[in-house]
Amino acid sequence: ILKNKEIGSYLDCLIGLGNGFTIKDGKALLIGGGLGTPPLYNLGKKLAAKGIEITTVLGFGSAKDVFYQ
Repeated sequence: ILKNKEIGSYLDCLIGLGNGFTIKDGKALLIGGGLGTPPLYNLGKKLAAKGIEITTVLGFGSAKDVFYQ
């Protein structure tokens, strides 16, 4: 647990364990919700800047939980 780490100590982590992919037809469908929404928002902005058509489907526990409207 991080709270038990001393300042200046090392932390081993594994990151970037997914598989890469390419977008071939200029379209992307982004599906997510809850805490996964902010990374999708950033990904969508980057893809849109490259001219890729974005469709986003998001799910939340309730209407009061919706953000990024």
